[in-house]
Amino acid sequence: MKKIAFHRYFRKELDKLPDEIREAFYNRFKIFINNNFDPILNNHKVYNVFPNSRSINVTGDYRAIYEVGDDCLLFVRINKHSELYG
Repeated sequence: MKKIAFHRYFRKELDKLPDEIREAFYNRFKIFINNNFDPILNNHKVYNVFPNSRSINVTGDYRAIYEVGDDCLLFVRINKHSELYG
């Protein structure tokens, strides 16, 4: 598996989220580590909004965006769907 990193902006957004959303992210991240494409994550391309990026579902409304590099997956954003794509 590729190295996984968190952009400082992602960490700032994550820190501002309610506790239950942060906990949901960590639970989904554990799933992501074991299987990036587990169906519960709904992992999909979001190239039209975020080039070279994919999105995973954190909750019904929250998404985590990560960039796909040659040797690294970099989590760059986490927020409500409407904030990321609106």
